[in-house]
Amino acid sequence: MAEESLINLVENDTLINFAALVIVIPFLTGIALLIMRAIEIKKSIDTDTKFKFDENLTGNIGVAGLGGSVIMALIVTFQYFSQLNLTKENISHPVINWVVGDYNFLPSGTGPFKWGIALSPLSVIMMLLLSIIAFTIHLYATEYMHGDSAFTRFFGTLNFFTGSMFGFVLSSNLFMAFVFWELLGFASYLLIGYYWPKASASSAAKKAFLYNKVGDVSFMIGIALIWSRTVNLTNSGLITAPTLDYYWLKHYAQIGIEGFDMAFLWLPSLLIFGGAVGKSAQLPLFGWLPEAMEGPTPVSALLHSSTMVKAGLFLGARIYSLFFTIDLTDLSIVENSFIWFTPNFIAWIGTLTALAGGLMALTADDLKKVLAFSTISQLGFIGLALGAGGLTASFFHLISHATFKSLLFLCAGAIIHSIHKPHANLSELGGLKKHMPHTYWTMLIGLLGLAGVPLMSGFWSKDAVLLAMEESDIFGHQFLLILAIITAGITAFYSAKLFILTFLGEARYDKETVHPSPAGLKTRISLWIIASLVIIESLWWTFSIGLGQFNILGKNFEYYLGSLLGQHQSEFNIVFAIPSILAVLIGIGLAVAIYHYNMLEVLQNHPVMHKIFAIAERRFYVDEGIYWFASNPVMNVGDKFSVVDKKFIDGIVIDKVITQGTLTVADTSDKFDIKIIDKFVNLLGDWISFIGKRLRKLQTGMTPNYALMMVIGLGLILTYLTISTLF
Repeated sequence: MAEESLINLVENDTLINFAALVIVIPFLTGIALLIMRAIEIKKSIDTDTKFKFDENLTGNIGVAGLGGSVIMALIVTFQYFSQLNLTKENISHPVINWVVGDYNFLPSGTGPFKWGIALSPLSVIMMLLLSIIAFTIHLYATEYMHGDSAFTRFFGTLNFFTGSMFGFVLSSNLFMAFVFWELLGFASYLLIGYYWPKASASSAAKKAFLYNKVGDVSFMIGIALIWSRTVNLTNSGLITAPTLDYYWLKHYAQIGIEGFDMAFLWLPSLLIFGGAVGKSAQLPLFGWLPEAMEGPTPVSALLHSSTMVKAGLFLGARIYSLFFTIDLTDLSIVENSFIWFTPNFIAWIGTLTALAGGLMALTADDLKKVLAFSTISQLGFIGLALGAGGLTASFFHLISHATFKSLLFLCAGAIIHSIHKPHANLSELGGLKKHMPHTYWTMLIGLLGLAGVPLMSGFWSKDAVLLAMEESDIFGHQFLLILAIITAGITAFYSAKLFILTFLGEARYDKETVHPSPAGLKTRISLWIIASLVIIESLWWTFSIGLGQFNILGKNFEYYLGSLLGQHQSEFNIVFAIPSILAVLIGIGLAVAIYHYNMLEVLQNHPVMHKIFAIAERRFYVDEGIYWFASNPVMNVGDKFSVVDKKFIDGIVIDKVITQGTLTVADTSDKFDIKIIDKFVNLLGDWISFIGKRLRKLQTGMTPNYALMMVIGLGLILTYLTISTLF
């Protein structure tokens, strides 16, 4: 792998303004819809009748918000890549322009925090992908959520959620990214707990919130460490100003400025990645993601494809240069002190997350939870590529996973909607092919991508991930590669299992109460939009990477993406791909034999398989371990602090020092009040009373006396004037 692209910082106010509209439009429509929801509630209370705006109005506002973002995103993407001026001659070593526009937002004693937008190949591609998928999901949701009592609230929150992700993707610095990171978490809390009267939904929202807060604290500490170091470097005269800007952090890390090298960066980069562990559901903080299925299916589709769960790993791609030493010709892990720890940690966590997620998906029965565990597994693949030094491979798989996973969740929602149940269990489905032909074909396309079947989009991106691990210097990388290939086989197995149990064979649902119906028009349109993206990706990458056709500037897609991101890895090699292809084919073959032909009962009933399934169903006891840790060591420490609080803080500081001190001060103040203040006030009162008594004698109430006083007064005045005239 090599870092070959130079980065140039440029200004383009027009482009920045269009990018700002990508963020602002869904925020404005979201706020408008939430205000409309408040009006609905107020009118319902005032009139004592249910008031609700027309769904066509509120749904169209929500969809229009994302439609506006798509248009702006297309304009930004076209203009941004047009100004790169890439040619066949410079594509191997291009100069990549970062378009940045920011301003000082929040002053501080050490330097201002900035607010701005940074357009780079990474952020622009992610922005465009997010806008298209989010728009399609919003369109799908207008039909899926039809008749919901809080239809307006749903679209308002979903717009706000998407706007937060746009803000996170396009932010120019870690401070702004953290603000939108928190807004994203808040919006996801509202959406996961959308059906909040249900205990399971409110519990799932709280669990997601708390698990993510662990990562958020880690992220915040990492930011603080970087800020404090840049403050010190500014005071030392090594840099001009403290910064959290992605561009300058990348620049300082690359040139190896003194005090901002890997000897320092391993810790803050590890802490920032701790935020990704929470947000992107990596081990051990993956437990919130399956429970997030309590939210409406459109939320699951958006959350799992291109928003929240991708945010953490997208952040990892953003700060990639902080946990790798990069020069213009080579990329390597520096093996001294703890410098090597961060990439190794990321790679190992990613691989184990991928394997654990795959095994949990294998044992799950709930349709949406199978896909949720699958998301955990695929996020692990993205993480292991990042840790292995495969920035291009990681982002490559992020793109392909975003498309086929959003498609799969939309298909799952169509199935749930069709059978009119809150959940769809695989054991209670079957035979849906004839009832839902569009869902059948689109879900087949999505599952082929997920399984990594040769020539599908997931095959090409997953192969790039495995190749990144093969070429890495990560400790035990060959062992991790074997685990990743096994996970690829497991993925193919549960993908085939899901398809067979859902669409093939005889119906296992109660035909008296369940009457499956075809998907509606908007649902079908949405499914085929995303399915078309998967097909386009698969065909393009097959012809480009596999056959050397439909290239960009003479280079295949993967090479072109590597040039944009500043890193290339070895090209596709069919010999290297054989183990993963065999794993996929074996996985599909076993699933067909077991679930379609009811063969291999010995394998199904083997004690070892039962043990593996039992452990996987308990989620490898990770959640239970977290609960134990929170309720035992943490509570024990809390109890010790409680004793300190009662005996020292309450007993000494509050009771003795503060309380007794306050009483002493109060007593002294009371004596001063009585002896000094009161005496002075009384003396003043007596003096005023004395004067009043004397003046009272002048007020006789008799007119002649008043006339006499007026004459005397007038005489005195005339006397004064006369004397003053003479002298």
